[in-house]
Amino acid sequence: MRLRAATSSLDTLVLPSSERQAVGDWLSFKLQSCQAKISKAKSLPSQTAVDSLLRSGLSPLKRRYFKTKLSAHAVAWGGLGWQHLLGKIDPTIERMRQGGTPQQGWSLSAMLEGGWVADSCTATELQRMERILSCLPRCPGATYDSSSKGGTYILGPHSLTLLHQMLRRHYTASSEGVDLLAVDVAVLVLKGQLTGDCLRYQCGGHLDIHWWGRVTRAIIKDDLAVSRSTIKLLDSAVKVWYSVESCAASVVSARPAITCKKVYWVLDICCGFRSLDKPVDAAGACFIDRGGSLRCIGIDIVPCQVRHTETMFPDWCVDLLDDQLLPRGKIVSSICQYFGLNLHLLLHVHASPPCDTNSRADASNLNRGCGYRDWHSPHCLPLPASCTNPPPSGYTTESHRRLAVQHDALERKLLHSLIKESTAYRFSYTVENPVGEFSLLFLLSLTHSGAMARKEHVQLLLATSNLHRSTVDHCNFTPSCELSYAKATDYFNNFSWHPKGHSGDGRCGRAGYRTGNRCQHGWLNTESGRWKHHNTIAQASQSEISGGGYHRKSSKNHLPHAECVEFLTIAVRLWLNLHPEYQ
Repeated sequence: MRLRAATSSLDTLVLPSSERQAVGDWLSFKLQSCQAKISKAKSLPSQTAVDSLLRSGLSPLKRRYFKTKLSAHAVAWGGLGWQHLLGKIDPTIERMRQGGTPQQGWSLSAMLEGGWVADSCTATELQRMERILSCLPRCPGATYDSSSKGGTYILGPHSLTLLHQMLRRHYTASSEGVDLLAVDVAVLVLKGQLTGDCLRYQCGGHLDIHWWGRVTRAIIKDDLAVSRSTIKLLDSAVKVWYSVESCAASVVSARPAITCKKVYWVLDICCGFRSLDKPVDAAGACFIDRGGSLRCIGIDIVPCQVRHTETMFPDWCVDLLDDQLLPRGKIVSSICQYFGLNLHLLLHVHASPPCDTNSRADASNLNRGCGYRDWHSPHCLPLPASCTNPPPSGYTTESHRRLAVQHDALERKLLHSLIKESTAYRFSYTVENPVGEFSLLFLLSLTHSGAMARKEHVQLLLATSNLHRSTVDHCNFTPSCELSYAKATDYFNNFSWHPKGHSGDGRCGRAGYRTGNRCQHGWLNTESGRWKHHNTIAQASQSEISGGGYHRKSSKNHLPHAECVEFLTIAVRLWLNLHPEYQ
């Protein structure tokens, strides 16, 4: 049987019915011919016949699909998958993946790749899972357990993040991409093909019910390509784990309300390494007696962060400068509307805006062309872009200046919304940023405060609104048994927080001359009479906290547990005093 050349090039990735019929008849004839050479007995085409066809019999298909979007190999495997589903070839035939192991359920995936079926949710979902299984043998930290039935891959602490990086072409860095990968991994876990540190969990070590509710809303809006069978599988698992009503009974109607306890909540803006998760649990014990629960909602622009052996994800990956999703003056209410929470049950809002351009180390980059701010100016204005005649204060590149201007705009928008909405809905807030006390000789005349505290918009709010500034040292709130960096931080708040900590005044106790309580993370140099910390921000990289599973960035940016518990406890007490109707 001869296959005539295609009369016109195919501009579509889906074969028309006439094309599928012609190619299917040709494949059947060639497979029967290859099988007849192998065995005289009439039997279904075997793996040997398929290998012979793919090795030497695809020349007509190569001529037919020359300069088209489809390849001959993909079309051939698509036709083989179609015949496999119809039972016209040996059911034991397997398709090998890149790693050298056979693919599971390859038929539908091959038909999708070869243009034999349309791009449906079921087909694309199966193809995504095949990609995950093919990457697992090369994923660091993932081990294969052959003792279980069918074999199981065990993921390590960082394997899910590394797997996301390996599949970044298919799972974007946005919130939708992270959610889609988490859904596919959850399905593989429920099928028994994956285990280990792989599920999104906050409650009980299983799939987080609140995250699954958010994903359900994205599926309803067609933002995620997830099939109905997957929705039913995950939904039944959530019902078993949490003993709640269905979260996603149908993707046709809107998500039904979950009958559960009253949810009080704390909002963590720019959550990063999720420093507030455990402190919120410690500070919210009183709400359990009221028949409710206190949980932390985190938003960030970064899809995931790694600290120690944990992988942290924000509940919503969003840009704060997106005026369509988060309008100016309505940031908190927009987040509340997105998650479907009661704004009157919001206790506290904590924000940690980016500190890249506010770092004290930036002062040494004034004349290097890579700085962010003019530290000689009273308000730490962004440096001008490089020019032929740079000013005495220094210069920088256009990208560095643009980032500094962007961070200033973010801080103005965030503070404006917090001050306006906290007055309307009676919640407390804290905005954290490093202090940056300089020791450079040419900066000794400047006030000892961070870049954020010196900015004009912050100075104006401190003078005209109910905005207060409290300064703490992280080492003052970290136990002696834990490693800590010496880092001073400003907290801008609306409840006049007077921090205590180990020293009693929130600052580092040093040698104990001020309050009588000595700092637990340093030593006194008897020759110079100066206090020295064991670990400081600006010391050499080889001396930083990097061993034993620690990540230097997380150790620098993570807030101490006792520090968060202290201001959250005060915030809870203030909220209960302002809302007697909820007591």
